[in-house]
Amino acid sequence: MVCPNDPELVSKAESYFIDFYQPLLNQAPVPANKIIPAEVVLQPTLAKLSKYVVIFGVDTDQDSGIPTVYIKYDWLYRSPIRTIRSIFKADNKKPTGLRWSEYCRRQYSFWKATCNGVAIDIAPWDGVLYLRNKAVIQKLAGVEMLALREPEFTNIKNSSLKEQLPGLAILEHDPIPLLWLQ
Repeated sequence: MVCPNDPELVSKAESYFIDFYQPLLNQAPVPANKIIPAEVVLQPTLAKLSKYVVIFGVDTDQDSGIPTVYIKYDWLYRSPIRTIRSIFKADNKKPTGLRWSEYCRRQYSFWKATCNGVAIDIAPWDGVLYLRNKAVIQKLAGVEMLALREPEFTNIKNSSLKEQLPGLAILEHDPIPLLWLQ
């Protein structure tokens, strides 16, 4: 491409590109989107979910290298699928790095999200209401939730989850590091 030294042609090209790209020539500040940290959104979400779910455990021996916390909700007794789905839809509309993805949607839904290097997997399970009576309070991302303890954990793992999740262990401490303070 050859461009002659024609000031009029350069002026026309400059005007064209200014109109086309519309750059900020007056050093005006550009409004930046406010991004909310993922854990700040995760904490109220877990607080809303805590009345419907039980933490089964954490699996740190996965191929992906990311520890995964497995949370189950009851799919028989007063199934909270609509409530959970509406909570996740509201979270996905917020400008944050926390995105809940529904990776299996049939009659009952499965969701997954990642926060501060830890994956959270939420899925249906039969008999969570019974397990809630025998669960203990454990913190997850600083939010108190119900979690399984012995002997219920061992019974469920040996009967149903041994092949699917061989590395599943009891949640002893909060695996999600809280990096942001409000």
